[in-house]
Amino acid sequence: MKSTYYRSGSSRRHAGFTLIEVIASISVLAIMMALVSTSLVTGIKAGEAADKATGVNEELRVARRFLRRQITGMTFTPFDVNNKDRVVFRGDERSMTFVAPLSGYAGPGGPQVHRLEEQSVASGSVLRIHLSPPPAPDDLQNMMRHPGAERNSNLNDESSSTVVTLVDVLRDIKFSYYRFDAEDGQGQWLNRWDERDGMPDLVRIQITANDATPWPNLVVAPRARFQSRRKKL
Repeated sequence: MKSTYYRSGSSRRHAGFTLIEVIASISVLAIMMALVSTSLVTGIKAGEAADKATGVNEELRVARRFLRRQITGMTFTPFDVNNKDRVVFRGDERSMTFVAPLSGYAGPGGPQVHRLEEQSVASGSVLRIHLSPPPAPDDLQNMMRHPGAERNSNLNDESSSTVVTLVDVLRDIKFSYYRFDAEDGQGQWLNRWDERDGMPDLVRIQITANDATPWPNLVVAPRARFQSRRKKL
């Protein structure tokens, strides 16, 4: 009887991967890494866009709160003279000027002439505010007595003004002014305010951001105007 034996490993297949299996695994791994990388890049870009949008929205919200507070608090303090009439408010579609108290943390502090204006820049438009002290009473009297005399007012003197950019992501901004006629009970919105010694009943600011998103209109009633109407009733 013949004895039969097998040498270990002589006919047994060694464990391992073939070249085709290795290439296939590497290919699958490369595809998975490409997908993951694409997802990461997309996520990073989405996050950056969200952060940018959040920053823009916050900037606009802060500007709206500041404008509402300052327009509400505007006073009948004159800042200029026109044909011997004291001017307490001036406005058109792209700018407006008035006097209001300013908190010390937000600027120079005390009564300040606020000149808001839209200015064009390479990226679109910005909303800037120029702050300066109102003219002294003696200067106003001199301006009224001598309309053609040189003025000491700081209204148009950039060197004595504090200039602050409120919003720098604008596509468009428009100011308008509401005048109410108590006699006929009617009112209308105006693109320009020409009443020299008065202020509008309402001020409306329409803002469109750089991404063409229109913001809700900001409509503010100056407190001093409301109080003066109550006294007349």
